[in-house]
Amino acid sequence: MQEKDGFAEFTVTDTGPGINAHVLPHLFEIQPGKEGRGEDVSRGLGIGLSLCKTIVEAHGGQIQARNLPEGGALTFALPLGVGFIVGLVISYQRM
Repeated sequence: MQEKDGFAEFTVTDTGPGINAHVLPHLFEIQPGKEGRGEDVSRGLGIGLSLCKTIVEAHGGQIQARNLPEGGALTFALPLGVGFIVGLVISYQRM
């Protein structure tokens, strides 16, 4: 987590093959079915990241996905002026 321009910015990364270039532009859309999903996904409704985007944006934030040389990355940022976020940042910094 880092503070950036009045936002608490969180980034989650992995060391896998990254996000398929054809899937990346549609990652936050509802995606029923398993097309384009990894082998480790056995079932799901395909609404998880769409729901995340809706929640983050409803709180004045932003969310994005991208590929890094070492794997995929998901970043979301929420405004620090929201009381919950301030408490979350303080809790995170104590870890």
